[in-house]
Amino acid sequence: MSATPASSLPILVVDDDAAVRSALRMFIKSEGWSCELADSPEQALAVLATAEFGLLLADLNYARDTTSGQEGLDLIARARALDAHLPIVAMTAWGSVPLVVQALQGGANDFIEKPWDNTRLAGIIRSQLALGRASVAPSASRRRTHSCKPAAASARGSAARHPCRP
Repeated sequence: MSATPASSLPILVVDDDAAVRSALRMFIKSEGWSCELADSPEQALAVLATAEFGLLLADLNYARDTTSGQEGLDLIARARALDAHLPIVAMTAWGSVPLVVQALQGGANDFIEKPWDNTRLAGIIRSQLALGRASVAPSASRRRTHSCKPAAASARGSAARHPCRP
């Protein structure tokens, strides 16, 4: 993964319903983010394999009359395998507590029900983009460069404590 901030990378929206994709595209652009659209898990995985995204917003159901969420759960697992740091938000009109738990255990970072509330969705996206950046950026402790030396070991031979750590 490159050092490009997640917030400047496009959001990949995956939904089989063209009206939902269009509404999400307009909403995401109105919030100042860019996005790309996919209409199936297969198309999403092909795009994820060739481009970098700041976030994946994925429906859980794709086949007509399917409400199990299995296609979306499979997409989440495969997307997670491609990019361990990609923030993933699952969405569905057929949400249930067990399905939310499955999605989160399967690799989603958050979940939103359709129809979504724009304010809530914007908050989730903002939060996940920030968390995605944080998980890739080096932590302050790893960036710290200093030349302090650990204290000498005690007479019992125990390990010396680093003076910068409690």
